[in-house]
Parts: sequence; C-alpha cells; structure tokens
Amino acid sequence: SSASLKLKPRHIDKGNKPYILQVAALNNQTNALKLKERLSLLGFNTFITEHKGRFKYRVNVGQYHTLKQAMTEKTRLAENNFNSLIIKRAIKK
Repeated sequence: SSASLKLKPRHIDKGNKPYILQVAALNNQTNALKLKERLSLLGFNTFITEHKGRFKYRVNVGQYHTLKQAMTEKTRLAENNFNSLIIKRAIKK
C-alpha cells in the first residue's frame, strides 16, 4: 500500500536504537537551555529535542548502546539530584 511505502525511508532497525535518558520535559526554551548547560558542566553529553505539544523541549542525556551504560549514567544523574527516564528510540538531531 502507499502508506507502507511512505514509512520505508523512516524505518530504523529497532536493534540499532540507542538508549537515552530524559531528564526533563519543559515548555520554556530558556529553562531547557539552562538545564542543558548545568548537566553539561557536570560532564553529561546533553542535548535538547523539540516536540509538538505542551512540553515542547525535552532535555536528554546520552546516547548509550547498552542498558548497562544507561543505568550507570542514570545512577550518576541521581547522585547529582536529577531524576531521569530511560528511553530507547531513534534520535533526530
């Protein structure tokens, strides 16, 4: 069908999706940038993704190829008083 043809260029093998840690979902870009800077100063590989909806700016840490690596960084975030969610998905930068 034509719908499946449209999806093919976007198809990514599920096995190749990296793990990321989402630290915050914010509606204010300035706050997202400030948080990104704080995390970067602590040595985390930090980036922001934009999404539609109420919480447009998501502050993320990663990417990690294994769950073990993601868990290690999740622990390090917690030691610095940051909660995070482990997410496995393709990232559009």
